[in-house]
Amino acid sequence: MYRLHQFKKLPTNLQVEQLSLHGIALDLAYAAKSTEAVLFAYHDFYVELIVEKYTDEILAVKCFKCLRKLEPYLNQVDISEIESLLSNIA
Repeated sequence: MYRLHQFKKLPTNLQVEQLSLHGIALDLAYAAKSTEAVLFAYHDFYVELIVEKYTDEILAVKCFKCLRKLEPYLNQVDISEIESLLSNIA
């Protein structure tokens, strides 16, 4: 597996190959106009695949560690079940 700086230097086709082999699809995505961003975890960072909605063409691969960049995805996570479990423990 590659570190963040190594992964960024790979050609797009190898980045996608690495994601399919070693990435963890987080089942989180968000849409903007004609594109969609799909989130993966890879090693100790996150990778967004930006794809064209109608053709599934990969337009960009964005890598990051900054938790602030997860905000568009976090709105989709329902933590109500976890909150109820935690309140039962206390």
